[in-house]
Amino acid sequence: MKRLAVVAAFGAILASAAFADAPPSHYDITPLTKADVDLYLSVMRPASAYLANLKGEDKAAVDYMHSNHGNPKMPDPPKVPNFGNRAPTASEMAAMQKAMDGYSKNIQKPQAYMARATALASYDEEIARQHHIERQYDAVKDPIESAMASIDGIGGSCGGDDCAPSHPTAAQQALWKKEDAVGKANVAFLRPYAPEIERLKKPFHNVMFGH
Repeated sequence: MKRLAVVAAFGAILASAAFADAPPSHYDITPLTKADVDLYLSVMRPASAYLANLKGEDKAAVDYMHSNHGNPKMPDPPKVPNFGNRAPTASEMAAMQKAMDGYSKNIQKPQAYMARATALASYDEEIARQHHIERQYDAVKDPIESAMASIDGIGGSCGGDDCAPSHPTAAQQALWKKEDAVGKANVAFLRPYAPEIERLKKPFHNVMFGH
């Protein structure tokens, strides 16, 4: 699923001339509705509640990430001795295999924790899959989170010479104007929902980094 968090401003979604020629999605040119937000919340509410009350191995995985500040460092694998031009002896081969087996055992649990924490950080996607609404959820999540980024004042903006074609057509300019209007409408529409959405999103951030 897309993870865009940009302001739907003039040209903001255009990274190159190729993007300018791509057909707009439904939500590029159509403002969000209450039904869209209701669908988003129907996924985020149970997902956020689950993350806020983790137990068992899920809690252990998150605790592990917190203890490593969200960025665990795996130990280096055992070094292969330099045998020069000779082949290792049977005992040397056995020692290398034992060292590798120990290394694999030591990293097994941390790797499992990291994989599970990564999955939990996008647990909303799992809820959407369970309800067979992945495509619908993915479609509404992007414009909602883009608008939320603007509300929070952290959205990006278009900048630089490669942001859009230097000589846009009239059709492109008309599309950008429409997208800009839709982006502003989405921001205004979502403001009443913003406090709940912010609250629901917090446990997702806490998966990796804690409070």
